[in-house]
Amino acid sequence: RGLVSATGLDLTAGSLNNRNGEISSLGSLTANVGQFDNREKGRLLASGALLLTADGLN
Repeated sequence: RGLVSATGLDLTAGSLNNRNGEISSLGSLTANVGQFDNREKGRLLASGALLLTADGLN
């Protein structure tokens, strides 16, 4: 299980595997990814605005 946390977070990736992981921000979180895998209780959290742009989502 992985954990990524920050005050503000801006992610860009061709693919992102967050299976059983957590990506969280105390501020805003922006993620621009090609394929986003968030299965198996993956968590994507933000205290501020959350913007997810993905070509594919699991």
